[in-house]
Amino acid sequence: MVATVRRWLTPIVTVAAIASVWGQTLPAWSQYIPRSDIGRAANRQGAGTRGDCWHAQDPTLTALTPVSNLSWTTSAYPTFYWFRPANNYPQAEFLLFEDGVEAPIYQAPIQNPGDSGIQEFNLSNAANAAPLKVGTDYRWVLKLICDPAEPSAVYFAEGWIHRLTPDAEFVSRLQGATPIERYQIYAESGLWYDALKALVTLRQAHPHDPSLEYRWQSLLESQDLKLGGIVQKPVTEDFF
Repeated sequence: MVATVRRWLTPIVTVAAIASVWGQTLPAWSQYIPRSDIGRAANRQGAGTRGDCWHAQDPTLTALTPVSNLSWTTSAYPTFYWFRPANNYPQAEFLLFEDGVEAPIYQAPIQNPGDSGIQEFNLSNAANAAPLKVGTDYRWVLKLICDPAEPSAVYFAEGWIHRLTPDAEFVSRLQGATPIERYQIYAESGLWYDALKALVTLRQAHPHDPSLEYRWQSLLESQDLKLGGIVQKPVTEDFF
C-alpha cells in the first residue's frame, strides 16, 4: 500500500517588513535556534546513482532539516518534510532507521507525481510503524527509484531525528499558547520537527497571511537552514 503523503506550498510573497501578526508585534526574528552544535553526517540534498532517470537540478531533492542534519522532536509519531524536484522516476520510497540498526524499522512506497513540490509524511499514518523511542537517534531517507529492478539506481536525501521528553516547564509554556505562540516556543527550543509542523499547519489554514509568509521565508533562509532556494519555488495547494 502506498503511504499517504501531502504536498503543499502557496505562492511566496516577499515581505520586507510586517507590522503585526495575529494582533501582536512581530519579533525581529522567527528562525529556528538549534539546541546544540552536535550534528550527524547525512546527505541532506540529493545524492546517489541516477540511472537513466531525469530530475530538475535546481533545487535538488532536499530533506527539510537543519544543516547539522540532526534535530529534535517531542512527538512519538513526527512528520517529515522534503522538497521533491520535477522528475520522471517511476517510484519513491520512505525509510526509517534506528541508529546502529542496519535494516530499516519502517519502509513504505511513496506517491511520486513527478512534478516539484514539498511533501510531508506523518508517521502516525503509517501502518505498523512503532513510535520513536525517547533518547534515540533515527535516520530517515526519501528515495527516488529509477529502476525497481536495480536497487542502486536511486536518488536520495536523508536527515536525522531525536525524540526528547518535554519537561514540566516546557509543557506549561505550551498550555494556553496560541498556534503562532506554539510555533515560536518550538522554534526557540530547537524542536525543528515540531516547529516546522506547527508553521506548516498555520500556513495551510491561512495561505494568504503575509506574516506567516514572513516567518516561513525567515525560517528557511536562516543560517541554520540555508534553504532559501525552496522558499521561492511556486506551487499550488494539492492534497493526495
